[in-house]
Amino acid sequence: DDQARALWACVWWLEELPDKSGELEPLIDTYLSFLFWAQTDSGHFHNNFAYDRSREAENPSDDCLGRCLWAASLVWSHYREKDEHRRIAAERLIRPALGRLVEVRSPRGASYALAALAHLIRSGFKDQADGSGRTADLAARLGGLLLRCYREHASPEWRWFEPLLSYSNGVIPWGILYARHAL
Repeated sequence: DDQARALWACVWWLEELPDKSGELEPLIDTYLSFLFWAQTDSGHFHNNFAYDRSREAENPSDDCLGRCLWAASLVWSHYREKDEHRRIAAERLIRPALGRLVEVRSPRGASYALAALAHLIRSGFKDQADGSGRTADLAARLGGLLLRCYREHASPEWRWFEPLLSYSNGVIPWGILYARHAL
């Protein structure tokens, strides 16, 4: 997921500084290549590697899946009309990852994925040949998950999605607010 964050940063910088494409696009290609290497046959992304590049034992991370999907959605939307090769590469990361979203349980992973789905919908991504909306269905499922988390843990004294604050707390409302504009 660190590579996904780096990819995200490069795409955002490229949008702000298009004259730096000669410096940023090789990095984008490197980070995309790493995500291809890290993506498993199931569509998930392996997150922990040893120094010798071997995969360490881990349980799949919802946060990693959500961040990788978010970064790939940014690449897809940025290059959808500019560079067919990078757009196709991003789409080849996205399509298998969509199938993993039904397993997401973490509020942060759900929020990143929800924002990614909303970004794809807003950008005109077609997830089925007939134009049917699997992305919209997945977004509704993730939004429902976040709503259930809030209902389970919130009270008049504690208005939050979990029983405690831990890490990256801002991503939860960000994902919801970002998705609201597209859905």
